[in-house]
Order: sequence, then structure tokens, then C-alpha cells
Amino acid sequence: MTEALSTPDQIPDLPTVERYNEFISKLEFSDIRLVKLEAEALIPNPEPTEVGVQFRMSTALETFKELPNNFMVYAKGNAAFISHEDEDSKAGEISVVLCLYYKSSVPISESLFEVFSNLNVPTHAWPYFREYIHQTVTRFGWPTFLLPPYKTGVDDEEDEDTAKSSE
Repeated sequence: MTEALSTPDQIPDLPTVERYNEFISKLEFSDIRLVKLEAEALIPNPEPTEVGVQFRMSTALETFKELPNNFMVYAKGNAAFISHEDEDSKAGEISVVLCLYYKSSVPISESLFEVFSNLNVPTHAWPYFREYIHQTVTRFGWPTFLLPPYKTGVDDEEDEDTAKSSE
């Protein structure tokens, strides 16, 4: 998951609530594309109770300089499948990079992006990450995992091991 913003001094010049709300009110989510998908199953057919999953997400901004009122955000998700018997032993891994396209008549600044990338982008990307992970695990021939909903403001340590096999 993305790192939560905990104190105002971590980000200089945080936008006001009014400025952020104005930005969000003028925002349109226009497209999402798969950029990269890597998958590796190191255990051919684990039992449902043998493997847990840990998920991490990060975001990065790339602006369209030639197209006004548009920007795109890369969101990377990584699901590491860990053996319950040996937590240092990886059973598999899935990495997904998505490109999310947005339109907004309010230009995105660095301070707006800092908040937007922590609150909104993960929420927009999460259903797509879940779908790619679910589909890929099925193609591995593994039992499927029920991945939890994305939660903002939850530390990774609090939310690890919340994904459970559905079989």
C-alpha cells in the first residue's frame, strides 16, 4: 500500500481542503491500461493453508506536457505469496504496473499529487490489481485468494495476512 501521510510537515505546502475538493470535483478518470505484468509460481500446487499473500502498492506521476488538462499516474502493485511454514520462503510473486489516465480542468500540482496519490489513486487502481492477481493465481492452478478491500490509513503491519484462500 502507499505510505500514509501522517503529519503536515512531511509535505510542504499541503493544499487546502477547498483547493483539493475543487480539484476532485473537476477530475475525470478517463482510462486505465496495463503496462506490465510479471508472474512467477515457485510452488506448483500449494494447499490453501500453505500460502499467504502480502501486497504493496506505489504510485508515480507522469504529466502530459503536450496535452493540457490531462495527466497520467503509474501505479505499481506487488503481491508476494509467502509460505506459512517458512516466512523467508517465497511461494510466488505477481507484479502489475497500471497507467491511470485522468482529465482535469484544475492543473495538478506537486502538493495536490501528494495527497491524490495517497488517497485516490490506490482506491482507483485496487479493483484492477485484485482482478489481475485473481486471474493470474487461477492460471497458476492455485486456490484463489480473497483479497481484502483497499483501506486508506491502515499500516501495512496491521493489514498483512488479511488475504485468505477461498478454498
